[in-house]
Amino acid sequence: FMEGDIPALSAEEALKLTLNSGSIVCEVVPQSHEFGVDLRTYAIGPSFKGMKMIPPGLHLVVSGSELESVGLFVRLLAGEVCVLEWDVQAEMPRHTPVAEANAVAERVRKLELDANLGPYPLNSHAQWQALSSHLNDDVLARAGVACGAFISPGGIVLEDLSEAQPVVPHFDSAPRTAQYVCVDPRSKRARAQRAAVHGLSGADLTHFHLDRSAWRSV
Repeated sequence: FMEGDIPALSAEEALKLTLNSGSIVCEVVPQSHEFGVDLRTYAIGPSFKGMKMIPPGLHLVVSGSELESVGLFVRLLAGEVCVLEWDVQAEMPRHTPVAEANAVAERVRKLELDANLGPYPLNSHAQWQALSSHLNDDVLARAGVACGAFISPGGIVLEDLSEAQPVVPHFDSAPRTAQYVCVDPRSKRARAQRAAVHGLSGADLTHFHLDRSAWRSV
């Protein structure tokens, strides 16, 4: 952990946080990978099985190597446990079947995995809240990133940037995660976008430029 990520806690405070916060379990992640939640990722040790003391709310879970990574947004309630497992063939996490996930979650609540769960970097949580304060399920849906779905940076098609291109995930099981909007004034799409704003009211025109998800329909 980075210096200053974890505040000094007594044993009683740590236990209370563990019981009243969320946890994410992801077992058998290769030690060549990193794992993190929100603004921090960490190298994985041999005893790693996940993270605890995660404040309730929306979080971004990331796992991967220096070359590629995958992530997912999860919304945790107090005491909730998100259980993932490592897919050896796809080389990425996946959701654990419900029956197995319930059994693992019960072990977490009984503190049987406590020694294998690293603490969430609580001192970075305020910064994450500031960055994610406007994120909700509707915003994620409009961005094509469903809460709970695995996402990947994918790649950009360089041959033709005149049209908005969706990011193509590296893994077939991961959804398309974003759509880029071309703002090059020389492009055919940009000319169409400019033509589309004629006749809009001032408020609608401002919204059109602030919320670029609308550009995808132009």
